[in-house]
This record gives sequence, structure tokens and C-alpha cells, in this order.
Amino acid sequence: MSGPIDEPKWSAKDKTRADVLQLMLSLTGNPVVDQWLTLAEISQALGYPEASISARLRDFRKKKFGSYHVSRRRRVAEAAIWEYRVLEVIHAG
Repeated sequence: MSGPIDEPKWSAKDKTRADVLQLMLSLTGNPVVDQWLTLAEISQALGYPEASISARLRDFRKKKFGSYHVSRRRRVAEAAIWEYRVLEVIHAG
């Protein structure tokens, strides 16, 4: 684990994003590794709206927020319910 998200010179908006990302990382004590969760489940656990959780999942992919790999899959094939899993990207070098 690379530890807390690096905090270069960020705007107040980026700082708030980083705080929410840290909460998401701590949801299970580790990044949401090997645990598939829906937006509703993450939202309920953290107390943020699903739209904010969805945006933060997109942020996880960005370099300044750690370049995490975010996977998604349908929970039930017939339903439009997606679940997400965040995996840390191991950088060579």
C-alpha cells in the first residue's frame, strides 16, 4: 500500500476530494480490494450521495489521486445495478 494520497499543491476542491477518497480507502481498512460494492453500499457506509461516490471513483483513476484501477460489473445480469472494486496499481521502478 502506498499510504495516504499524495497532496501536492491542490485547490480546496481537490482537498475535499482527497478527504472523501481517503474515507473510501478506509471503508474496509484497505482499498476496496477484492470487495465488490454498489454505489448505494458505499454511499450508505460513508454518508455521501451516490453521485459524489461515482465522481470519486472516477477520481481514483487519475494520476494525482493514485492511478488506481477501478473495475465494475453488473451485480445482477438483468438489472442495471453496478458494483465497483478499487485495486491499487503497482508501479514498476
